[in-house]
Amino acid sequence: AEDADVRTGDMAFVVVDLDNNEDKGKEIQQLEARNRVEKFIISNPCFEVWYLLHYGFSTKSYINADAVIRELKKHYSEYEKTSDMYPLLKDKMDDAIANAEKLEK
Repeated sequence: AEDADVRTGDMAFVVVDLDNNEDKGKEIQQLEARNRVEKFIISNPCFEVWYLLHYGFSTKSYINADAVIRELKKHYSEYEKTSDMYPLLKDKMDDAIANAEKLEK
């Protein structure tokens, strides 16, 4: 944003899907080491795993993003990459955070 200012604490985040690609992960580490952006937020295989955590806890491994999206469509059949999920998921945020913390362990 034009009015972003690191002196006042503004930060930039980039969300990146790894798509189970180890080389992509290495490239991101190199970029982050050069301080080109404040912080990368990595999802593997894709960001939609975060959406699934709103519906329950799972340690299931997904082969690719398409598999995650197929699972998500069991909960929200109209899902598209451009869908505004916030109105659907906002009331489940605490559950998703707890599930994410549990998954991280």
